[in-house]
Amino acid sequence: MLDINKSRSYANEGLLREALVKRGLRDMRPLVVRNFEGRWTAVFGADLIPDRTAVRSIAEQGFMVID
Repeated sequence: MLDINKSRSYANEGLLREALVKRGLRDMRPLVVRNFEGRWTAVFGADLIPDRTAVRSIAEQGFMVID
């Protein structure tokens, strides 16, 4: 079980998707999910991101990265 409640989140899916585009993360194929509070976040699979520097950057931006 993953605790996504501490990840960067947005009030609706549209705002999350806009943020992903703005941050250059849309093409990283995130899993878009809602947390228990009804807010939207993205979870990224480390295996789907070829650049390890990008993995660190995603995590530093507050999104969850799983291995």
